[in-house]
Amino acid sequence: MPNTDRVKCKMYSVKEVQEMLGLPKTTTYTFIKRVYEEQHPFAVVKVGRFYMIPKTSFSLWLEEFEDE
Repeated sequence: MPNTDRVKCKMYSVKEVQEMLGLPKTTTYTFIKRVYEEQHPFAVVKVGRFYMIPKTSFSLWLEEFEDE
């Protein structure tokens, strides 16, 4: 059986992304669904009905804004 704690530490939940971006819940889910479909500008994984965002991919995307 996979170690779910290890997976969780490498992924953000939609709620965590929502809090980091300071967006409303509905807006965040709409954005994450679109990103999942396009796999751009970062990766999104869907497990059942849950979306998970790899921390590395999301962090690289977020760093682009810090450089500006």
